[in-house]
Amino acid sequence: MKKLVMLANKIALLTVLMLMAMLSNVKADEIHRVTATSYCIKENPTASNTQPRYGVVAGKREWLGSTMVIWLDDGDGQIKPENYYGTFSCEDLGGSQAIKDGIVIDIFLNTYEESVNFGSKKMIIQIIESEG
Repeated sequence: MKKLVMLANKIALLTVLMLMAMLSNVKADEIHRVTATSYCIKENPTASNTQPRYGVVAGKREWLGSTMVIWLDDGDGQIKPENYYGTFSCEDLGGSQAIKDGIVIDIFLNTYEESVNFGSKKMIIQIIESEG
């Protein structure tokens, strides 16, 4: 029963975060404000038929094959060098509607513990390369 309550709380929190992301999503050229979550399941290949590993992001279909630079969003929506998080490759697609809509990205992390500790974060992404 306790696990079921914890799962329900996580689903409620994710729903609230997705709604907040939808309201605050601002698109300008190839810069996007998103909410980042994480995943750690290694058993299945990515949508690009690669193995999940650190440095891979799941995002919307139009971003598949793109390289993106990611910064933490400290609330003012500005890109700042001190908020640099990393450079990632969009090799996977997410199953949630929020990922499909481009308001959430899912960053692969190596362990369940890292993923839980990551939680969700407001991020700014800039698409710097695209196959399409």
